[in-house]
Amino acid sequence: MYLYYKSYYSQLKPIFIAFIIMIICILLSCNKDNRNNKANSEPKISYRAKFFNQKLEPTQLIPDQEMGFLFPVGQFTENESQNIKTILLTKQFAKGRNIKTKPIGSFSFMIDTTAQNYIISVPADSSLNTMNINNFFEFNTYHFEIKNLIEDWFRANCKLGKCSDFKWGNEFSAHKIMAKG
Repeated sequence: MYLYYKSYYSQLKPIFIAFIIMIICILLSCNKDNRNNKANSEPKISYRAKFFNQKLEPTQLIPDQEMGFLFPVGQFTENESQNIKTILLTKQFAKGRNIKTKPIGSFSFMIDTTAQNYIISVPADSSLNTMNINNFFEFNTYHFEIKNLIEDWFRANCKLGKCSDFKWGNEFSAHKIMAKG
């Protein structure tokens, strides 16, 4: 009986080795495909935006109130057909300035049935990045008070019951919004 099992396992040994080699080849080919896909699908690191003013359009919110916003608000200029607004986390500067920005997150909410999307950005130039925020994790973890301040500003400037469904997203959601346009 022992000889029977020994001969049976000796027959399976080449099949087992061939199976292991096949699995290794499949894993290596998948890894190669992933590297090629990553190179082709990586989002753009920075985008150029023009900052039109320091105030958000009060017509979207409460028409009688014109309360200034704390951070520069602008629009991306990479594609003129896109109307994507950005909030730049830095100190105020003169309007009309073009700055390269790095999206770190997104902020969206609904006014009645209309979606409002904003990309949260930081300056790509480290000398302009006065708040030293580099990604959504840092923004959400270490600077959560700024995040709450932005959301509270929009809540306070909406007519009662008109704004709802406030959502925050990370870098990937920001790049997804940028790709959609």
